[in-house]
Amino acid sequence: MAVFENPNSPQQPHKGIYVWYATKGNSKITIYVGRAGFQKTCLPKGTLFRGISELQRCIFTSNSPGYNILDTDFIVGTAIRYFEDKRGYQCYWKHIDDDPRNERKFVLEEKPILQDNTGLTQMDSMPIQLLVSNCVSPVLIIRKLFTDLTMS
Repeated sequence: MAVFENPNSPQQPHKGIYVWYATKGNSKITIYVGRAGFQKTCLPKGTLFRGISELQRCIFTSNSPGYNILDTDFIVGTAIRYFEDKRGYQCYWKHIDDDPRNERKFVLEEKPILQDNTGLTQMDSMPIQLLVSNCVSPVLIIRKLFTDLTMS
């Protein structure tokens, strides 16, 4: 089961940058770099909330009104489950910065497997119909990303 390394430091809810890692022996893979608190809302969501939401895969689809694009929560949560359940990695979440504007900086530094250098999740714009019509599951996509990573 995934671990939250510093859930109360800073006190939550807190805006900023967080990261998901997968570790096994000396191997450490950055899965995802995310941010919270960039947009002002009446109910602020901190970095810990975002991490829990992703781990639980709370949201399957997004982009209303069509709801036909896989949500980042589902994609990141599926990647975590894949690494832990299928590959024997231990995954953990960590709050790494207090400024949500620094997301791109950390994406470039950490090189997460689910994001390109702009921070866009590689499956963010992939319609569910395309996945279903091609019989492609998010797990298969994540497996391919993992295979590409380990071959390079």
